[in-house]
Amino acid sequence: MNVSAFKVRPTASKQVDPGIYVQRAKAFESSLRSVKQATLLAVTGDDGTLDAFLVTPPTSKRAGRGAASLAANLAATIDAVVEPCDDVPDLLAGLGDRPCLVSARVRLESVAGRDTAAGADPAEVAKVIWRANVRRAWVAFTMRTPRPAEVSAYRSWVSSRGGNESHYSRGGELLATSILVGAPDRSTADDLLRQVVAAMPGLDITADPVVVGSGTLPWLLGAGSAGVYGAQVAGVVPALGSVSDTWPLALGLSVPAALGAHAALRLAGRNRLLSRLDGLDFPAPRRSAAKHQRRPATDSGGVPRTARVVYPLDRSVLLCAPHMLTGLAVPPGGSASGPATASSRLVPASLRAPIGPMLGADADGNPAHLSADDLYGGVGLLGVPGFGKSVAMRVCLGWVLARRIVDDRSCVIVFENKGDGATACRRMAQSVTGDPDSMLLIDLADASTPAIDVFAFPGTASQKAARFIEAARYAFGEGTLENASIEALNAVLPAALWLSDHGHGNPIALTHRLLGGFGDTSATELSSVVRAAAVTDESAVEAAQYTEILFGANVSASTRRTQSQAARNKLAQLAEIETWWDAGRSRVSWEDVLANHDAVVVNLGTAADGTQVSDRQTQLLSSLLLFQLREAIGRVCVGWQDQGRQVNIFADELSVLAGSSPETVTWLRDQGRSYGVRPFFATQYPQQLHERVRDSLLGFATMLWFGQNNPEIVKSAVSDLTLDGSDFTGADIAAIPRYFAVLRTTVAGVRQTPCLIGIGDWEMRGDWARFLTDQQAATGESYGDVVERVPEHRGWVKPGVQPAGSAGDAYDDSTVAAPVQAMAVPNDPDRFSPDRFNRPIPNDPQDW
Repeated sequence: MNVSAFKVRPTASKQVDPGIYVQRAKAFESSLRSVKQATLLAVTGDDGTLDAFLVTPPTSKRAGRGAASLAANLAATIDAVVEPCDDVPDLLAGLGDRPCLVSARVRLESVAGRDTAAGADPAEVAKVIWRANVRRAWVAFTMRTPRPAEVSAYRSWVSSRGGNESHYSRGGELLATSILVGAPDRSTADDLLRQVVAAMPGLDITADPVVVGSGTLPWLLGAGSAGVYGAQVAGVVPALGSVSDTWPLALGLSVPAALGAHAALRLAGRNRLLSRLDGLDFPAPRRSAAKHQRRPATDSGGVPRTARVVYPLDRSVLLCAPHMLTGLAVPPGGSASGPATASSRLVPASLRAPIGPMLGADADGNPAHLSADDLYGGVGLLGVPGFGKSVAMRVCLGWVLARRIVDDRSCVIVFENKGDGATACRRMAQSVTGDPDSMLLIDLADASTPAIDVFAFPGTASQKAARFIEAARYAFGEGTLENASIEALNAVLPAALWLSDHGHGNPIALTHRLLGGFGDTSATELSSVVRAAAVTDESAVEAAQYTEILFGANVSASTRRTQSQAARNKLAQLAEIETWWDAGRSRVSWEDVLANHDAVVVNLGTAADGTQVSDRQTQLLSSLLLFQLREAIGRVCVGWQDQGRQVNIFADELSVLAGSSPETVTWLRDQGRSYGVRPFFATQYPQQLHERVRDSLLGFATMLWFGQNNPEIVKSAVSDLTLDGSDFTGADIAAIPRYFAVLRTTVAGVRQTPCLIGIGDWEMRGDWARFLTDQQAATGESYGDVVERVPEHRGWVKPGVQPAGSAGDAYDDSTVAAPVQAMAVPNDPDRFSPDRFNRPIPNDPQDW
């Protein structure tokens, strides 16, 4: 298809306002001057819907820009989305072996009609075609700018007819137009053309359908052929005598000749048109010398005689106002137009400059950037599954990773709850940086990857226990860990940590056992190991003292069982995640991830190899890790924003990560800014979020609203997007197509006009070179050669510990009795040194 074609997509906006419609149609006429011609095409599909297209012939690059401008003005006129397409239906297929093509021919009438466009429905022409309900039928308006002589002659002709004083031709903007209709048969085509002409608002002339190729020229040439043929016949039969003897034969043979010549010429014209229509090459409206109406002659008494009507243009050409024509493309609405999409909202000029990550572009191809300086205010993404939230999230992630190539003072932490999402993140990291190990994978269900050390708090064992209990309270939810549970955990956690440090397994399994998870006998024996060690090992003294709460001489087994029951049930839920707590698994602390500006993706859902994880386990561990990350940020990242350092936190489903308490998420947005925190949070279930979390998310500096079908969420979107006076309706939000979003953001803290953008498809096309080129403009710096900023071997990832004894059912009593001196020592005795983070350890654990 060697043309420029655009498809009209209906929007969910209200009906077109006739007053605004007529005014905007003038801009459509003005932009037509920059192209040779244009055709508005309406096609009825097999399903009964009516599709509209704008087609312009191929010309220069300048005319190509003119076609885009013409499409933009058409979109503004009819309040629809007009976008480039290459799937215009075959106009001849489906109309049978001999499709009927008819064109409009002006009927010569001396009296003008009185029709006006006042109060007319802009979509009436399209509705007429839809109501005709002829599958595969189509109507085409081909337009060009008329010459001044044509306009002058037409206006003079209108005046001579005594037409309406407010005639549309006196308005200034006119287009020379030809009408072509295709249908399966002659009667259907004729009827459709008559209805279309009658529905054109303000048209005060009548046009009749004429089959293509049946004009005056074939008859004239046919008659000429007949004369020539007759003369030849008379000349070759002189033996018949006089002319009176030969003329009957000549005449009899000339009539078939005339009919044959006419048929041949008519067929040739039809075939040429069919060939052109196959390539969507519509003939331009004919140009002819303008003809002026002569003043009528008078008889001897001075009375004017009836003059022959002279149409000033070729009779296949109508001179129409632009609003009379653009109605062909107005979506008729409802089922007639098919599914609606959101109205086109162009990117404001402030977001077109390379000021940050480029998310995509609007309908006109204008790039849409976020302000890098405003990312501290947060980026929120809301929408139903499959509409592009994850793709947009990874566009932001790719920009951050690309920035790390030239500025490695940025930490990246991605929370994923599905294995394919984690794989996509690592694939993007490798594609952008060229380093397959640039992003560390931490997978809940895969023990071959490191785990986050949830006890990596500085301080004594009791202080670590206190901090873990606070994190557990956040993960399980407010009110789920009561005083009795907290007291029981405080009694056994220091002992579990001491046992873990000395090679007896992981602290969670040990805590569960000390709480009676494997019976009172096993718990008592395990506690005795700590109390025995305290005799000779000063590090065990504190832990042994805490065990007295549950294992003192005056505490009976039944009392111990009652006091530890609630805590035991909670710890059992964590202990079920065996692969995560495996003592032989390598571990890394949040502090090391932050301090070394590392990039990690934490997959807390189904593993990449398909290993299943329950939703409850995912939510528990997600909340636990987020709480501890917040505390680590508070210890490590003081003043990072002022230093130009960032903590970029990505979460593809905030409802899983946030837990049931709002404090952590709201802290990241409200107080995290000064610590360099830049949150990128998405959710498809905002109604499941705590009210404060939801309010915090909706208050992010940047919001991307994807397609929605929940009425309450749609109301929230409309409320957010109309805050600055912008015009959005619930129907606009519900009609947002896949991989499109309404962007509401700020630049230098100032709210910008919301716009509709298509998310860039770099990832779907695998075009990472183009991605780097586009995002390079956003950084304002040259990437140069890709360099590895993260060391090949992350020295801060601690290897796992092979336990000296098992914490499982087959617990070895010989290990319990082993001398303290033979037990394994901690891997890193200086790991929790008080001056490690250049901050003293507070005496009160609540002061962290």
